[in-house]
Amino acid sequence: MPEQTSLMSLKCLVLDDSVIYAEAIKQMLASEPGIEIINSHTSFGEGVRAAKKHKPDIVLLAGDTPGVSSIVESLDSSVPEIPIIVLFSSEEPDLARECILAGAQLCLYSLDDRNELVASIRRLVARERRRRTQIVAQATGDQPRLARVLTFHSAKGGSGTTTMVVNTAISLAQLTKKRVVIVDAALQSADVGVLLDLDHPTNIADLMPHMKELDEDLLSEIMATHSSGVKVLLAPSQIERSELITEEQFLRIIGVLRKAADYVLIDTPHILDAVSMAALDTCDQIVVVSTPEVAALRNTARFLQLTARLGYPQEKIFLLINRAGSKGAVNLDDIKKHIKYEIGATIPSGGKKMISATNTGVPVVMEKAKSGMTKAFVNLATKLSEGELEAKRKRTAKIISWIRIGRRQEKPNPAVVQNT
Repeated sequence: MPEQTSLMSLKCLVLDDSVIYAEAIKQMLASEPGIEIINSHTSFGEGVRAAKKHKPDIVLLAGDTPGVSSIVESLDSSVPEIPIIVLFSSEEPDLARECILAGAQLCLYSLDDRNELVASIRRLVARERRRRTQIVAQATGDQPRLARVLTFHSAKGGSGTTTMVVNTAISLAQLTKKRVVIVDAALQSADVGVLLDLDHPTNIADLMPHMKELDEDLLSEIMATHSSGVKVLLAPSQIERSELITEEQFLRIIGVLRKAADYVLIDTPHILDAVSMAALDTCDQIVVVSTPEVAALRNTARFLQLTARLGYPQEKIFLLINRAGSKGAVNLDDIKKHIKYEIGATIPSGGKKMISATNTGVPVVMEKAKSGMTKAFVNLATKLSEGELEAKRKRTAKIISWIRIGRRQEKPNPAVVQNT
């Protein structure tokens, strides 16, 4: 579990007529930091009274309690904001179905797996807290802002797309101090983990069996966290597992990430497939990576023509030239003339420095010495976040305007003062 989830404090109400059972649950959860256990009986409405009195974050209810589904319904009716887990000592699918229909969020069949119980409790509480926050936001008009999604694509292999993604993500995190996520959608190459030297046991393929219950907490568990603070949803380490991921599932993942992050950067392969096409469709901006070589520029021109045929607006395209100024490179003015697209930013040729960064798994922007390449990535990150920064400036100006108007209105009217 991620650190922020494991340290989350919560109050848990255990309902059962059996003192032995309640004590067993208490002992099971006693060593879990941050969980406070309260025991109470379920008979004669005691469960509802206890829930109203103690205001727990979650209720655990024994499945073998007589009339358990009625108790669940009563709890859900009286304290609908408190999630309920029903614990069965053996499989009772019919009774579990009744409990779910009555209002329980989850039914568990075994108490042997302490980790599963703890994870379930924390996930449901986190989800309920998030739901309350969203309700407050809707009521106040303060809707959470969805992440800005940037898809990086090159029409020719070897253009350094993954290097651009990794260094831009870290630069964005350092520049904005916000939540940045990398999604490795180059499913059969899986280079992001290599460039960041990440050895992590889970990847995007591990989400496939859980798509129905996919949420921010599950994504956080699956993603790796780099030392820079950037989170990474890795590609499958086994090529055959990449075939499990469909376009619809990928879009569902990005949809959840939009709520869980501020920036999502997607790395795509140079050969377009269903998943990378979905990434191009759903993103806010396509960062087209090219090197200043004839073959790469020819493929880039063809890809840009494709984006026009697909109906992407020109402002959605951001042309990035990697290895600019390298020996024998095509002049930037010639590139603009023949491709007929403005160049959004350039990254100078890294040479041995970039090779060393790739081999060591330490991106160039994390070096202590600020090189020209590091400054170029900061410039790139600034431009890619410019839309948000400009919006922030406008909001600030608007707030200042409101304050000034308010101050003018607060000044006493001389005529009124004279008449009093």
